Amino acid sequence: MLMPSWVFPAAEIGKEVSKMGEWWRIANGPATWLGGFILAGLASLGAYLMYRKAYKVGLEIGLPEEKLREAIRASAITVIGPSSAIVVGMLAIIVSLSPGVAWLRESAGIGSIMYELATASFGAQAAGESLGPGMSERGFMTALFVMSTACLPWLIGLIVFT
Repeated sequence: MLMPSWVFPAAEIGKEVSKMGEWWRIANGPATWLGGFILAGLASLGAYLMYRKAYKVGLEIGLPEEKLREAIRASAITVIGPSSAIVVGMLAIIVSLSPGVAWLRESAGIGSIMYELATASFGAQAAGESLGPGMSERGFMTALFVMSTACLPWLIGLIVFT
């Protein structure tokens, strides 16, 4: 294993662990959780900056504060439905790939839960395995690689067209 043990604690050479144990420990290692928290923080910061800018521009163009508060309240209520669907989808990723990976993948808010699950499944199948607790470290890494590269066109489109 080429990864140092401080990145993936279970990656020490010579450790005898079950198939699930090795990749499950990697999937829930500190690097995975830290990456998820960083992405969630950046997404939250971006949302806050957009909110602040929109509020400021709303005041500048003459919208009354009462209308702005109504818009904020309506937006908060409107987001409940899609957020609920994401939570349900995250449960499927938690079962298939681990809570750490679910947090890492969905904290960024880019992509679709069903797309993530489909690409992870395709990746595991490409490694000759099925998605879920019975897969090996190779199947897990292949699933993550396919999930990560399959979302690149969306990110490139975001950069180019905004």
